[in-house]
Amino acid sequence: MLHYFTFTDDTSNKFWQIETNDSRLTVTFGRIGTVGQHQQKTFETVDRCQEEASKLIREKTRKGYVELVNGVAFSAQPQSTTKATQTDNIQAQEAVLNRYDEIIRTTKTDLLLPFLQSVDKRHYVALGRKIKEARKHWCEYVELKSHEWNTENRNSAWGYRGTVAQRNIVNQSALAVLPLSDAKNFDLYWLLAGSEWGNYTLPILQWIRPKWLTDFLASTAQKERWRILDYRQLRLLEQEKLIDYQPELFALSVANLATYNHHTSQRNEAQAYIDFLTSDTIFLNRELPSLFDYPAPVNDSVYSIKDPDGMYKPISIWSQVFARLLTDGKLDRLWFFEKSLSVQTKDWNTNLRQFYRKQVEAASPSSAELLALQSNLFPLLAAQHPHVVSWTIGFLKLIYTEPDFQVGELLDWASSVMMRDDCKTALKTFLGMLEWLMKTQPDQRTAIASLLTDIFVINDLSLQTKATSLLVTYADPTDTDLQNRLSAYTGQMLGNVGTDLRKFLINEETISVHDVTDSVTYQYEPLKLVPRLVPGQEVKLPATWNDFVFLIGQFIASEDPLDMEILMNALILPPADMPIDFRLQLKVYEKRLENMRFSPMATKQCLSRYVLYWLSDDMNETKLQYDLNLIVVSNHKSDLISVTNKRLKPVHRKCKSKSTLSLLSLPTHAPYWVAPTTLVERLLAYQQADELIDPLDLAIAIARMPREDTGKAIILCDELDGEMAQLMRYCLGVSNEIILPSSKIFNQLLSVFRENNSEKDQTALWAMATRTFGPDAVYPAFADTYLSNVPNVVTPFVPTYTIKENRNEWKNYRTKELEYSPSWRELQFTLPTINKTVPIFLYSNDLRYCQGNNLRWHFDNMAAVDLGFWYSLIPQQPEALFTVIARFGVLTSDGSASVAHAINLMLQPAFRFREMSMLLVSCGLLTKKRQTGALAAEVLIHHIAEQSLDVSALGDRLGWLLAGNYAPVQRLIDVLNLVKDVSPIHNKALLQTLDALFVPFSAVGAAPKNTAKLLEIYLDLLVKLGDSPAQATIATLTNWQTIPSLKKLAIAILKKA
Repeated sequence: MLHYFTFTDDTSNKFWQIETNDSRLTVTFGRIGTVGQHQQKTFETVDRCQEEASKLIREKTRKGYVELVNGVAFSAQPQSTTKATQTDNIQAQEAVLNRYDEIIRTTKTDLLLPFLQSVDKRHYVALGRKIKEARKHWCEYVELKSHEWNTENRNSAWGYRGTVAQRNIVNQSALAVLPLSDAKNFDLYWLLAGSEWGNYTLPILQWIRPKWLTDFLASTAQKERWRILDYRQLRLLEQEKLIDYQPELFALSVANLATYNHHTSQRNEAQAYIDFLTSDTIFLNRELPSLFDYPAPVNDSVYSIKDPDGMYKPISIWSQVFARLLTDGKLDRLWFFEKSLSVQTKDWNTNLRQFYRKQVEAASPSSAELLALQSNLFPLLAAQHPHVVSWTIGFLKLIYTEPDFQVGELLDWASSVMMRDDCKTALKTFLGMLEWLMKTQPDQRTAIASLLTDIFVINDLSLQTKATSLLVTYADPTDTDLQNRLSAYTGQMLGNVGTDLRKFLINEETISVHDVTDSVTYQYEPLKLVPRLVPGQEVKLPATWNDFVFLIGQFIASEDPLDMEILMNALILPPADMPIDFRLQLKVYEKRLENMRFSPMATKQCLSRYVLYWLSDDMNETKLQYDLNLIVVSNHKSDLISVTNKRLKPVHRKCKSKSTLSLLSLPTHAPYWVAPTTLVERLLAYQQADELIDPLDLAIAIARMPREDTGKAIILCDELDGEMAQLMRYCLGVSNEIILPSSKIFNQLLSVFRENNSEKDQTALWAMATRTFGPDAVYPAFADTYLSNVPNVVTPFVPTYTIKENRNEWKNYRTKELEYSPSWRELQFTLPTINKTVPIFLYSNDLRYCQGNNLRWHFDNMAAVDLGFWYSLIPQQPEALFTVIARFGVLTSDGSASVAHAINLMLQPAFRFREMSMLLVSCGLLTKKRQTGALAAEVLIHHIAEQSLDVSALGDRLGWLLAGNYAPVQRLIDVLNLVKDVSPIHNKALLQTLDALFVPFSAVGAAPKNTAKLLEIYLDLLVKLGDSPAQATIATLTNWQTIPSLKKLAIAILKKA
């Protein structure tokens, strides 16, 4: 059969012909008057060929092609079209489009389908374009002015020109006219789920009968689970032959009962739905099995009922469905149990797996049923999720003593659970089962003993001790295979386990991780010198324009504070070959620099704003200052952010005056150090150029200058003028005399700071120098200055802090009584109340109590690059910064992102712990975030190896925190296991840490939960090191012998004394 179609409009004049001959299909197409192109395809059957031909014909007619010849022989001759006919077509098309606009404007939805059915197919292309335009006008969100909003119609929504009905008309038009590739951009789902679907959408579907509807609904349901049609609606569409049966779609739909019906705009009666499902044959035979094949969210379908107290209680719909089907005998119990067990091995939602476990528990399987399910239960021992393994062992415990229990199959599967560190509780139960089996079934002892050896992989003394007891009691010491397996695990045996298993080991000796005859000592060395000015780490400014361009890109992508330092100075001293059109060449970076306005990194925000200013033609200083001040305000007026802002002032002054001198604080050696000789040389260059010194810039330079290679710098100091020479001699360690502006000597000297620099700035610089090179000293010279009450000036500042209980409270609107949330413990710090800190004195930034200025969010979420940048400002004495982070970041043991960033800085060379940094790393070891805990463990490993950590002080802080219930003991146990056995010296350090930790425990009387786990670690360290407990620990353990859970371990440790 042959069909011939043409399509003619203002720009097109083409034909399309299709012919079927048995199972062969031929298509010819092209411009009218030409032979055209041919395509041919052969199908397996004649019916399949006819189906494809019909599909192609429908597609062409929807695009506006008109059939001229039907079943007549084809001759590809030019078709003549008169000018009058073309004019009539244009007028008819305009009438169609105007009529469509009128239907939308007047919201006459009932006229849409008759209109679409009457439209000539030739006009479908133009109508399709009109529908897309209507979507943009009526359906897309726009910023409307008040007069554009339809306030008279309550169905209209702000931001949309069209009402709900008007938007539905547009969407229904797209469904009827456009192909799926275009129609899917419209909101087709709400046409089906909306309240008018039966009146308007269903007739359209019955008219066009889209073949793609099943696939569309299935893919939508998979991508967006909330866009799933009601199950009964799917059944209706299936009845009307509008969709095909798709198992996953129907399973997702039947499980996803919505308590709100969009079709009726009323609440669904859950009980009616339950009655429908439990009596529907199609559901029972078809959808019910599919629920176990696809992750259908049966656990999410709930409805609420009021309890006697007037509170709403959620009830699971599917729990009632399964319970009724089991009670009525419509659901085979064993089949249901098998299917529910099979779900546990699938990578589905945790709550969904748990739901099916609860259904099995609610059905209370009998012993006979559990025995019949053995082959289904045993594979669950290898389940990925530990709660599934624990649940399975709980069921096996009910039947393992039965005569029909398959012990051999159990042992085949048990090997997968014996090494599971995440199944410790289940393993304790399982070892009890194995003990009974070894006692009652001697023929299985060899196999069970082989299994027990795998327990020694787990770092748990109680499990290892239990397994050891079973081996000593029931196993054969002459079993060669058993000996080989145990010998492989000797390095992981804890406490006295190796000694107890001596007769099983090949060499009949306990093999420990370390030779206990070696003497191991840990000696804290706080004053170990580490060179900062490392050869090969010199910092250089970009020498060529290409280097400068590369630096801009590197700054945008980098989180290294050194890149920012180099860039600031490169703006002052650009390369000699910088082209005249440099702004044009760097324009490619403007968008990325502009996007940094929304960056969480405040320091990079400030510098990127200045780089954009530097690149602009007008250089609007007012706008620049406004932008920089806005960054400070948006960061809760943090002193540290203000310093970053103020650092750009000398940069701007130098750029404007075309200075040939860099900042004094430009690092000479990575990552942030300034060589003493270079700093003095820069000061001399400023002096010779008669250039103003910025006090903040000099303060940072002093903080970055180590007392290394000072010989030449000391000699050059003689060339400096006035007070600057005295200040630098102090910084270089030549003089200990502090000369403040108020002294007589000062009044006799000529200040190089000029009128712009007040005596306050000079006093702050001396305070900066004294605290940098004497962090623990007291300086009475500042007691009579304006800095006397500023933290860290006269004396080193350490805030007072304590652990207090906190909770939320609210009033119950029904009972009018106060109710409370569960309480938690948090650290509370006391800070001095001062009006304002001094930006130049960097060691006091944000160390003040400021009511109404909430900095917690800012410091909780501080970016790593910001923290690293501020650390680089005070690298020799960063304790002030750690005090600020501790104040805001470790209030609770949940921790914050800034805590992890701060702990990472403790890996810097020559880092020295003081009280607040020790508190911060202690809180990091106890934090809820495992990544932070692992990072804190890495800090311990590093500093113990360097012997630069006071482990007694660490143990004291940890003990104080745990005794105050700041965090669970288990978190510390997990971290200590990461450090233990790294080396003998690490074990020795941990032993000293625990000795100090137990002291605060004894002060509170009762030991915290899981203290027994700490004692297991302590006992294991004693055995491996051949050491004995400290006297303070002996006193504590003597008291703990009265605590049942600690008695056995306490006695074992005291035997080592």
